[in-house]
Amino acid sequence: MVERKKSVALIARAVCATLLIGGGGRAGSASAQMSAGRFGAQSVLERTRPDYDPIGLRLGTFTILPSLDANTGYDSNVRALQSPVLDDLIFTLRPAVVARSNWSRNAVTVRASSDIQRFVDRPVENAEQYQIGADGRFDIGSRTHLVADARVGRLIEARGSTGDTALDGEPVNFMDYHFGTGADHDFGPLLTRASFTFDEFRYGDRKAAGGRKVDNSQRNYRSILGDIQFTLPVAPAAGVFVRGTVNTADYINEPAGPSGDLDKL
Repeated sequence: MVERKKSVALIARAVCATLLIGGGGRAGSASAQMSAGRFGAQSVLERTRPDYDPIGLRLGTFTILPSLDANTGYDSNVRALQSPVLDDLIFTLRPAVVARSNWSRNAVTVRASSDIQRFVDRPVENAEQYQIGADGRFDIGSRTHLVADARVGRLIEARGSTGDTALDGEPVNFMDYHFGTGADHDFGPLLTRASFTFDEFRYGDRKAAGGRKVDNSQRNYRSILGDIQFTLPVAPAAGVFVRGTVNTADYINEPAGPSGDLDKL
C-alpha cells in the first residue's frame, strides 16, 4: 500500500484583484438558503458589511460582480506521497463573476468561476476546474418561501484525498451535477420545512504514465436526499424540532470486480 504524506505548502499571494468593483460569492444551496422564519439566525460570514461590500456594475435589475484572484505558491510534496517526494512551483488563476438581482421581492443569483493551475516542472499536474450555477428565493406571501439551486462543474480530486487513485499519471477529474429545492411555511405556532437534493458525479477517463487510458466510469454515482422538519419555538432564538431524512446513494455503472450475490461468496 502506498503511504501518503502531508505536504508543506507555502502560498504567496501575488495578485488579488476585484477590479475595484468585484467580489466573488459562495455558492448557495437550497438547504443553506432555507428561510429561518421567526428564528432569523445568521452566521458572522453571512452578515452584510455595507462599508466593505463591492459596488458592482448595474445591468438592468442585476448587479454584476466580477473578480480575479491570482496566486503563486510552492508545494514541497505535490502528490502528497511518502515516496517519491516531488516539489514544484504553482501558479493559480481564479476568474469569477456573480450576477445578483436587485428586486424588491424574490431573489436570483447566477455564478460562474474557474480555477486554473499551472506547474513549472510537472505539467502532468496542470488542472482546470470550472463551475456555473444559480440559486433563487421565491416568496409566496409572508409565511411561505421556496428556494432552489442548480450547478454543474468540472472538478479535480485533490492530491492526497481518499479518492485520489491517480498515482501514476494526471489527477482524476469528474463532473458534478447538482439540483436542490426546498420550501418552508410558518403555521404560527409551528414552522415546517422540507427539502430535496440531487447530486450526480461522473468521472472522466485519464491518461496514466506512458499514455495508457484509465476508465473511471465505474466510480460514477448519484445521491438523493430528502428531509422534512417541524420546529416549535420555545424562545425568541431557540426551538425544539423533529426531523426525518431519507438518503440514497447508488453507483450508476456496475463496479469492476466479482459479480453475483455477495452473501454466497
